[in-house]
Parts: sequence; structure tokens; C-alpha cells
Amino acid sequence: MWSPAADTCMRLSHSGRGFHLAFANQATEAFLEGHVEALAHFGGVPAGHIRYDNLKPAVIKVLLGRARLENERFIVTTQVPDGL
Repeated sequence: MWSPAADTCMRLSHSGRGFHLAFANQATEAFLEGHVEALAHFGGVPAGHIRYDNLKPAVIKVLLGRARLENERFIVTTQVPDGL
């Protein structure tokens, strides 16, 4: 039996190294687990900033190049405090 899958896809800007993981749904738990698994795969949190391509809760509008107009509520939940 075929069923659609949701994909977590993360790619490092500088090296181009990628990570993909499929889930049975698009629940918040799957989204967060995808991040945990991707960051473990990369060996930690990338320096700088995680940019989201077209994730509706995170990106209000895709601008030119890598620029995005991001949802303020989502930005607050993804910021890592200094020193961590």
C-alpha cells in the first residue's frame, strides 16, 4: 500500500553536505525529530543561521537569492542562546 511521506531535508550552505529523513506525517513532532537527527548527523548546530526554504510556518515570503521574510514567532523558537 502506498502512502505519501513528509521529508525533512537539510543542507549545509558552505559544504553542500545534506541530510534527508522521511516521516509518515508532517506533525510538529516529526519536524522537531528531523532537526534533532539532522543536527546529530552534522555533529552539532551549524555556525550562523538556519534558513528555511518554503516551510509555511517559518517563511512568510521567499525574497531574492537566499533572503527570506521569516515569521517572527518561528524565529524566536529557533534562536540558540549565546554560549551554547
